[in-house]
Amino acid sequence: SQGDWSISADGKTRTLVAKNPDGTVAWTRVTQILTLNDTTFTYRVVPNAANPNVYYDIVHTKVNHMEP
Repeated sequence: SQGDWSISADGKTRTLVAKNPDGTVAWTRVTQILTLNDTTFTYRVVPNAANPNVYYDIVHTKVNHMEP
């Protein structure tokens, strides 16, 4: 995927904007931020808004390795 993302001013949500190769928007999703600090960034993805009981928590942590 390619696109843009931003974090709300209050730090509570992340907006993901996926883009097609020509730059047009493929989809937009707003996700809840669970943790955002110096070592961890975790946000929740709910694939189907009609069923919020099914979700995925995406966890990013700081790593120390060479870029691929």
